[in-house]
Amino acid sequence: MNRAWFVLLAFGFGGMARAATIAPVSIPFSFDDDSLCFYNADPELTDFGPLGKWGAKNGICQGIAGVASAFHSNAVFEPSAPKPATRKAALGLVSEAIRLHKGECDHQHVRVPGYANLAEFCRDYRHDFLRLAMDYNANIAVLEIFPKLGKFYSRKNGPLKTQSDRRDVKRALDSIYARLARGKAPLLMHYSHVVLVRGMRYEYAAGRISRALLDVYDSNVTAADQASNPTIDEWSYDFDADGLPSMSDEMIWDVTPSRWGPRCHGHAD
Repeated sequence: MNRAWFVLLAFGFGGMARAATIAPVSIPFSFDDDSLCFYNADPELTDFGPLGKWGAKNGICQGIAGVASAFHSNAVFEPSAPKPATRKAALGLVSEAIRLHKGECDHQHVRVPGYANLAEFCRDYRHDFLRLAMDYNANIAVLEIFPKLGKFYSRKNGPLKTQSDRRDVKRALDSIYARLARGKAPLLMHYSHVVLVRGMRYEYAAGRISRALLDVYDSNVTAADQASNPTIDEWSYDFDADGLPSMSDEMIWDVTPSRWGPRCHGHAD
């Protein structure tokens, strides 16, 4: 058992008055290399019919985060190899990375020849990546977000209301931490927005957790925003003395696709 899992299990899923120090976890994720080549609510989405027009107005944040997570988890870039011979071949690689990500196929990867990273690959096929991100946005909405809509709409972006809410937020943070500890790129949903989490750490006061801090890839944040404010992509959640998130926090969910099944049995490394 590695250290990250040990400290997670030692802390447990309930509240504790005093907590052992939990090691920070993070994944290698560069905004310049590992993000997509467009931002949320891109006007070009209007090229893709009613769903695209909706995305251009309201955004496709979970699709953008999902595609970036898919390539982080299930793609290997081989820049010294020749590029795909056809557009169809290139887009087949994108579709396969998303397919493996949907199934949480941790040990299977798509090899992407001719490119050093996702951003570079995206720039050559920008229009196609927009369409695929739009499609994945709808897929995640139906299968990961729809089952949570009751509490999603009742809490919106207001403070937590019950002890059950506090435990739900704690479980979401534990789940995000566990995925990061396994080297995965989890998706976190806050009211009306989804981001990819690339790192997580805790702050302590009087021997207990006082705050959880998450470093995220947020498709609403531009490169200029990041340059002017390096901490703009840091989300924080306060904890009370009983070891649970504070009532002043807002509801969050782990919406990382977790649909393991037969789709994981093909195309292994």
